[in-house]
Amino acid sequence: MSVKMRVDVKVRKLRFKSTYVYFCVYTPETVKIKYRVAFIGSPVCDTLAFNQLCRDMAGKGCLCVSIDLPGFGNSSVMAEQTNAYRAQIIWGILDDVDFGRNEDLGKWHLVSHGSSCGTVLEMTRTQPNSVLSRTLIAPVSHRFGFTSHEYRMSGLRKWFYRQVYNYYIEDRGRFNDKLKTVFGYELPRERADKLYEQFSSPGFLETMIKLLENGFYINEGAFDVKGPLILIYGSRDPFRADTYAMVRALDDPERAHGHRLDQPLENYQRKREYMEVHQLPAGHVPMGDKYKTQQADKDATFNAAIMQFLLGLMMELDGTVKTVKKK
Repeated sequence: MSVKMRVDVKVRKLRFKSTYVYFCVYTPETVKIKYRVAFIGSPVCDTLAFNQLCRDMAGKGCLCVSIDLPGFGNSSVMAEQTNAYRAQIIWGILDDVDFGRNEDLGKWHLVSHGSSCGTVLEMTRTQPNSVLSRTLIAPVSHRFGFTSHEYRMSGLRKWFYRQVYNYYIEDRGRFNDKLKTVFGYELPRERADKLYEQFSSPGFLETMIKLLENGFYINEGAFDVKGPLILIYGSRDPFRADTYAMVRALDDPERAHGHRLDQPLENYQRKREYMEVHQLPAGHVPMGDKYKTQQADKDATFNAAIMQFLLGLMMELDGTVKTVKKK
């Protein structure tokens, strides 16, 4: 008979200049910590979306930190949206977690979703010796690919985005339908209400425009950093073409524009032995949450699959298991 491991969960906020960032720390209480894992969210993937996955992994001996993307979730809005700034904040949070445990700064497995995937690449570029692996879930890019230059919206384009935003915010039915398209299923009312509250809060639109302007700029060299990397995306994700853009960019940074693959996905994986790509029959957010619905069984399956990918890589890296590469 298996005994369920107890997990201590602490909810915290840290202030960086005028920005408060919300995060949760999941600590296994009964075993020695084997791995440190940081989960970084996106506008539609807050700490709640990672909650069950973090609990499950903490039950396997992982110290997990789930962080709301600065400016979104329960973090304060109007935060600067460059990957460089967000990377500094997230490293600050992880350093604080280590200091709070009276431990030396540790090495982390980084897991990101959506628009925070570029942030993880920047974190690896600036502190490669602090990163053990990177997992990018449903990466999102600018419509022309991951920009290698600063991008500024024209006044007309900003006006257009404001009209689209108002179109969905002014009608809850349209907003819920859009969530269904993004997630791949109809969200429980409590979850949809929470997202609507976040999206309709004062300052959210301006923060989103900052993200669209600055959040996809990736510093030169970020794509070139070697090391274990997993990409996970959903077959029903409306943004799944952005995963292809990320694969192209990792394969050749000079071709980081566009969303079409010029060769089969398997060819890229063979060329980059450190990279593996997994597809799940899911939408844009393939992680489960606390709500018990008809989707719960699928969410549990997706959580288990993601956890298997992560733990398999971690055990391979520390020599617990060995894999046989196919020729």
